[in-house]
Amino acid sequence: MNLQLASLKRIFPQNRHKFDREIGEGDYQELLSFFLPKERAKWQVVKSFIESLFRSLIIEKLSHSGLNINLGIIHRHDNFGLMLDFAFILEPVIDEQTIQFFRIPKNNRHLEKKESTWALKKEGLGQVIHRFENKKGQAEEIIEEAIDEFFHLMRELRL
Repeated sequence: MNLQLASLKRIFPQNRHKFDREIGEGDYQELLSFFLPKERAKWQVVKSFIESLFRSLIIEKLSHSGLNINLGIIHRHDNFGLMLDFAFILEPVIDEQTIQFFRIPKNNRHLEKKESTWALKKEGLGQVIHRFENKKGQAEEIIEEAIDEFFHLMRELRL
């Protein structure tokens, strides 16, 4: 929820003060819908690629901290369950980067339709990777903070 509120404040800077309270998932999704392209498949292609970049970063950080990436809590029956749990936590950050891609009208030219699906062209991939690399330090901080909170929770449960 905190990441959702922080992302909304950055996405809607003119309405920052409206996001000082808790919001529900439905409210968050409704606010995101203002940025979705007419063809939802375009959104999904860009978001999936950004999510893949974040997932690789999450795996790196979880492995480095000695955690088993397969032992998830929310996704406990899935391979890479813990990584999927952390990706779920980071979803607002992923949504924000996806929105930033679509806020620039010329980026729509970086998508092409291949048969019945959409794909990012080379230029689009470059745009997404460039934006990810610029924000990578912030993403690493969020992941490391979440890992620290996870360890803190585990210590609290032992008491």
